[in-house]
Amino acid sequence: MLSPNSYIYCAAAGCIPSWKEAAPFLLRMRVNGVNNSSHVLCSLLAAIRRSIKWSGPQDSEEDRVILDMEALKNEQLVFDKMKELLLNDYKESADRSPEPWNVVLRVCATRGDMVTALNLFEEMEKRGVRHDAISYNAVVCSCARNGSAFRDALGFIEEMKKKGFEPEETTLISLLDSCAFIGTTECANIALKMLEVEKRILFTPRAIRSVIKACGNAGDLSNAIKLYEMAKNADFGNEVVNAAIIACDRCGDLKKAKDIIADFGSKAQPTFYTSYLEGCVHNREAEESLNFIKTIPKKLLRVGHYNAVFHAIAVAKDGAKIEGEPMRLFNEMQEKGYEPMQSTYLSVLKALKRTGEWKDAFDLIAEMRGKNVPMQNGFYSAAIAACANMQ
Repeated sequence: MLSPNSYIYCAAAGCIPSWKEAAPFLLRMRVNGVNNSSHVLCSLLAAIRRSIKWSGPQDSEEDRVILDMEALKNEQLVFDKMKELLLNDYKESADRSPEPWNVVLRVCATRGDMVTALNLFEEMEKRGVRHDAISYNAVVCSCARNGSAFRDALGFIEEMKKKGFEPEETTLISLLDSCAFIGTTECANIALKMLEVEKRILFTPRAIRSVIKACGNAGDLSNAIKLYEMAKNADFGNEVVNAAIIACDRCGDLKKAKDIIADFGSKAQPTFYTSYLEGCVHNREAEESLNFIKTIPKKLLRVGHYNAVFHAIAVAKDGAKIEGEPMRLFNEMQEKGYEPMQSTYLSVLKALKRTGEWKDAFDLIAEMRGKNVPMQNGFYSAAIAACANMQ
């Protein structure tokens, strides 16, 4: 009979379906007289990490999709169990490999959990566990994705380079994303410098898109367009085009954004029009959005385009000629065969709130109830608010 050893347990650990099997698994090892090792623990933690889909930091947009709270609670529970296994069971391991720590640090990076990442990074040092390239990359990503710890991320980049470690592409892109999120001129300049220094690694659609966003959010349209032209020559795809359109919108140059779309002619994609309409929302150009949607080819028209126009009406500037437009557009959308989604109803109600057309708002509520549309408090709130805004 083959007696189990740490290698067999290492292989078995990678197959456990969830964290609930971790404790019995480790107990069986002890009963069979097999010493725990960093390889077994690493395999065990990696299996737990794979057992669920981890969420990342969420944008605080008003209409963002709210993640299921039960899923979030379960995610936190699993993460707590992973930390518990790492901090308690690692003591039994004779070696000082960073591999188990890196598994948990990578989860921190995915979640943007800077505090836990820094605490684990410090704990590694206290326990005599060496930091390697993976440890540093994970900590940098955790700081960069946190948003408020951009300086810390840059500091770790410098420290890891001094120790002979090179940042991974994922790490550098996390920094670029952070630059875009912060949106200052300084961050845009840092992003441009990173692209210049790390061009061998970062000349990719994903990285170029992030730098264009950083420039656009900082108001540096000139550099955003230069990067876009360079990426267009390299055929970097639609995401870079969308980033350029959004950069124009952020800088208030809607004409340039339209020119970019026009350059593609019949090859323009639905997402290009979506990006432009989102720019109308950002610039509160409701009338422009109403005119623009008429120019979108029927085969490229989507419900999301209508939703964006409703959003633009909802934030329209004072004096905009928008009265009667929400229901006209809503009826037109249905006549063309587009079924409203739940988010469409909310967008229309917010538009009616802005125009003060409370009768239309309450009629729409009645229609929704007749169609058994799942109701939310936000629907009723928007309809009631329309009464306060009636002309």
